[in-house]
Amino acid sequence: MEILRNKFKKIDYGIQMRRLQNGQPMLFLSSHEVWGTRSRIEVEQSHKFPQLERTMASMQRVAHIRKVDLIILILPTKGEVYRWILEQRSPKPEDAESSGFAQAILGICKRLNMTCLDTKPYLVKEAWRQYQSSGRLLWWRDDTHFGEGAHEAVAAFIAKEVLGMGKSGCR
Repeated sequence: MEILRNKFKKIDYGIQMRRLQNGQPMLFLSSHEVWGTRSRIEVEQSHKFPQLERTMASMQRVAHIRKVDLIILILPTKGEVYRWILEQRSPKPEDAESSGFAQAILGICKRLNMTCLDTKPYLVKEAWRQYQSSGRLLWWRDDTHFGEGAHEAVAAFIAKEVLGMGKSGCR
């Protein structure tokens, strides 16, 4: 109802609505999704990128001083995982490729010799598998946050890739 009031008042919060196969609406927030479409170069040219790299270097130093293993997980946006729904098309293999943002973060991690894993390939595959088999979504339909399914999927990813429990997965 609030969205309708805001539309009437000409207030645009950048919410995109798409329909699932069963007709239910699924919402995406444009301001979140824009970063999933930027190239690595665009991300690295952001005025905030050097600050992010300094922050990550500081994290690494503190972890080293405290003798803590540090592993960075890159989490995609809802629209990166559900690109086929956002763009109202069939899934494509390239949907699972690392975003420009992820490539930029992986680059920082490589320069700093930090362990970094992109969860997007795994989550895209898992999202499609669950949607096809049961219609279940990893994210909430009407929110930008993980639902139960995404928490379970990320836990499974960590168990496989970080803790070495199970078969080798995507990186």
